[in-house]
Amino acid sequence: MQRNKILVLTGPTASGKSQLAISLASHFCGAIVNADSRTIYQEMDIGTAKPFFTGSKDLEIRSRRYTVKLCDEIEHYLIDFLLPNQVYSVADYQKDAKEVVQYLWQQSKLPILVGGTGLYIDALVKDYDFSEAGTDHKLRIMLEKQSLTELVKKLLVSDPQTASAIDLKNKRRVVRALEVFLSTGKSISNQTKRDQSDWDVLKIGIDFPRELIYERINARVDKMINSGLVEEAQDLVKRYGSQAPGFSGIGYAQISSYLSGEFDLKEAVRLIKRDTRRYAKRQLTWFRRDPEILWLAPDQILPQVNKWLNQAV
Repeated sequence: MQRNKILVLTGPTASGKSQLAISLASHFCGAIVNADSRTIYQEMDIGTAKPFFTGSKDLEIRSRRYTVKLCDEIEHYLIDFLLPNQVYSVADYQKDAKEVVQYLWQQSKLPILVGGTGLYIDALVKDYDFSEAGTDHKLRIMLEKQSLTELVKKLLVSDPQTASAIDLKNKRRVVRALEVFLSTGKSISNQTKRDQSDWDVLKIGIDFPRELIYERINARVDKMINSGLVEEAQDLVKRYGSQAPGFSGIGYAQISSYLSGEFDLKEAVRLIKRDTRRYAKRQLTWFRRDPEILWLAPDQILPQVNKWLNQAV
């Protein structure tokens, strides 16, 4: 029996996932399913390094309307569809991504899951079971009263695996990770249920030397500043407030602090570069734990995908 295929393209930030994914989708009749927790937000374009979209269209999948973005005529799903002040959980992502992937299979298209948010990828591919992770309102209220610094320390001790994957500057995500662990005794990343034989999954990590990744990060941050990141953040703060969920991401948080007078722009840029490098290091720590990820140089990826698609299952 032929199993449905799904390609995962991941790696640290600034490794060139987006452009490579477009090339693969064009070559193999695929569509891109976003797996990045920052690019889900509308209007936050410069600081998330989104692709430049040339159009969009609305689709109805299982009685729900999805907006599909187009870049070089390649469909992008679950990207640029939430307002910065909207809350969106990993469980929400899992539900939406499942529907999109099933739809793409029906259309005889290859779903290409692209992004650096490890929890998003694993929640879909490993089918995390969120039913056990019940909400404990009293525990959540208690955790929310604590400072982010205290919460991060607790998470690093109790659940270092999840701590290596989530944005540790996002208090809501840190609280949720602790809530799940303390109420169930299990890490979010251990709550799986699906038979791994259901899908034929190829996971590829883009292999770049760490020093090169850091150079690309520094250059990208400079480009963001020159492209108007400060003005973009200033406009968004006026309309949504600095505490909107979208503002917990690296780049916007530091610029927001600069705008409030906590430090000058030079220091904000330094912090963005430093925190992005640290985030890339955490991403690599998370992904390197997964023995199913095949780490390849960019020029090795297309031949490997072609081989996988043509092999008998």
